[in-house]
Amino acid sequence: MPTVRILSTGGTIASTGDSGDDLVAIVPELADYASLEVAEVCQLPGFQMGETNATCR
Repeated sequence: MPTVRILSTGGTIASTGDSGDDLVAIVPELADYASLEVAEVCQLPGFQMGETNATCR
C-alpha cells in the first residue's frame, strides 16, 4: 500500500480550528487506498499565505 503525506497548511479550513488529522478523519475511506501521514506545515488563513509560507521545509 502506498504512503501519502498530506501537508496541512490551514487555508480557509484554518478558520475552523481543525487539524490536518481531523480533516483526514472526516473521510475514513482514504485509509483503504493508502497509508496516510499528516504533517502540519502551518495554520494560516488563505489570505495570509505567501511565498515564505508556501516553500517546502
